[in-house]
Amino acid sequence: MHKSKDAKKDQENAITARKQSPNQSKKWKRDNLDSFHPNKPSDNEDSIPPDSFFPDSFQLSNEKESINIPFSSNFRIPALTLDKNDNDVNYFNEENDYNIDQDYIYQEEEDDDDDDDKDQEEKNEDEDNIKNIFASPKFDSDEVFMMENLNDSLETEIILWAFKFQQRFQLTDMALEALIKFLHILLTRLNKLQFKNFPNSLYMAKKYLHIFQPKMQLVVCNNCHKMNNIKDIVAYKEEEKVAIKNCLHEEFPNNLIPNRRNQCNNPLTILKKNKRETIAVPRMLFPKPSIRQQLSMLYQRPSFEKTATTNLGLLFNLDWFQPFTYTQHSTGAIYASICNLPRSERNKPKNIIYLGFLPGSKEVGLDRINHYLVPIIDELIELWKGWKVPKTYQYPDGLDIKVALIIGSSDILTTRKLFGHGSAVMKCHKCEKRSIYSQEYKKTHYEGEHTYEISTAESHRRYAHEWLQCNSKKSRDDHFKDHGVCWSELLCLPYMDPIRFAVVDPMHCLFLGVAK
Repeated sequence: MHKSKDAKKDQENAITARKQSPNQSKKWKRDNLDSFHPNKPSDNEDSIPPDSFFPDSFQLSNEKESINIPFSSNFRIPALTLDKNDNDVNYFNEENDYNIDQDYIYQEEEDDDDDDDKDQEEKNEDEDNIKNIFASPKFDSDEVFMMENLNDSLETEIILWAFKFQQRFQLTDMALEALIKFLHILLTRLNKLQFKNFPNSLYMAKKYLHIFQPKMQLVVCNNCHKMNNIKDIVAYKEEEKVAIKNCLHEEFPNNLIPNRRNQCNNPLTILKKNKRETIAVPRMLFPKPSIRQQLSMLYQRPSFEKTATTNLGLLFNLDWFQPFTYTQHSTGAIYASICNLPRSERNKPKNIIYLGFLPGSKEVGLDRINHYLVPIIDELIELWKGWKVPKTYQYPDGLDIKVALIIGSSDILTTRKLFGHGSAVMKCHKCEKRSIYSQEYKKTHYEGEHTYEISTAESHRRYAHEWLQCNSKKSRDDHFKDHGVCWSELLCLPYMDPIRFAVVDPMHCLFLGVAK
């Protein structure tokens, strides 16, 4: 677009001159490039007259040097000129002196914006991949079970007695199942017509009383321990047939070499024939109880609100045990006690909040335990923001509460693992003191002079984020050896202090001699 006839005429003359004198144009460009070097003098300073045949060029002149610069996309705003004869500043007249192709400028700007957008998208994609390393499927955990009014029938009274019997003598569900089946056989033989609706299993007993509690079950990969939605895994099909779903988890999703991303590809299910059809059965499950549901049941007790306030502090613990007698199978239980309760009450089984049960069959590795912590931490983050208990004993209309995880108390190995610390043979998790290997005694120790600088939560979080961004196993191992810190999902809690909140429980610290 031309804004004046003079500008159009100048451009036509420039095109004609450019065709007639190609060598002169090349010489001008070469001299002009040399003029960008401040230490190199210009040999042909006056070779190009002020009325140059380049209408898109502008001249910067002062007392020492004269530089002719052709118009480029890097110079999108008309510049100013300095006259040799005076020091007045004269701006370009866009109407008469030069005509700038605005469409060209806008196109260049759009191209740069597109490049910036692509870079930003790639950066965001890398950040999402890092965040999704330990992510678990999302569930609607707002549903809370509310006990309905029961009828006064004899069947209801017997079933309630059975559940109270289990609670009183701490029986397992298998024992309660056997008791209910025995009662069903006994009562139906006494009076089949009256007890025809009496349940014959634990499942039917809960269904009869309408006490099904919301429970999260996740399919766990027994190789990498990645969580998956059970509905997606069981319903997976290939060619309209039920098939085995493999784990697609990548340990290093941002690695530039696809073969080094360590994709798992471990089968998550096995196929079994069930009457007329074939079904997919998960190889390993992770049962995750609802924290909201358990808190709702606690607040419905008459004496709970006398000591528990609207702000609850939880002390959590992870311990491993052998559930079977003749089989080596380690199962982990994550549970929490409410510190607001008196010491004589907080550790009773009826006041314990169960957070999750790690299926085993052996203890989880240092960083892979984060897969089990993710769904627990997600719910604790929501409870930290605030949650309204639908109904309490003193407040039938509900009560607003907040819950925080304030202490992690386990044995020293588990405590370090939960908070992302290295082992005791590497460094102290309270200060920056590193261990020293003794050639004489063939073991590590902490002798020698040291300032015992206390570790900070800020440095721990920084090292943990750096470890998480490493794109290979070697880089993570090297980073872990240098700093003794790896990523922990507990760091997602905004108030978490991995140095102060990590303590050793009294049983391991005193009775088992850790403090010696």
